[in-house]
Amino acid sequence: DGALHFEARVESGQAHGPITAYDENGNVSFKGHWDKGKPHGLCTTYHSNGLVEFQGQYENGVRHGNGKQYRSDGRLEFDGQFQRGVQWQGRLVTYYADGARSFDGLTMSGKANGLGKEYHENGRVFFEGHYVNGEWHGSGKQYRPDGKLEFDG
Repeated sequence: DGALHFEARVESGQAHGPITAYDENGNVSFKGHWDKGKPHGLCTTYHSNGLVEFQGQYENGVRHGNGKQYRSDGRLEFDGQFQRGVQWQGRLVTYYADGARSFDGLTMSGKANGLGKEYHENGRVFFEGHYVNGEWHGSGKQYRPDGKLEFDG
């Protein structure tokens, strides 16, 4: 089709070394290094709108090590450690479909662990407290959608 899809050095039929890849519209979709045909080392991927989607370490083609993942609107979604492609340990922020925050807290082993907050769809805090393996654990506060404290314990 005449469009440039990637710029890279090829060794033994596989991309190796610095690479820049492009989507079907000619926008940069990936910048980084490849080793034996797979992303490896510090790499950056981009949303179709040109904003960064992920910036961090890859190992054998999967996210592994420190990295930051962003939403298509540019907001940070995850900042921490990836293990074999999975968000492993760090700060996770999730959002409702309308863009309102739904969770902001610490993760370990891909689940909420430590301090965190859940939010009602109206943006007010629903729960703030401690999590263990994705579940509320120990002390915490729960709030109604109008912001009034419902439970403290």
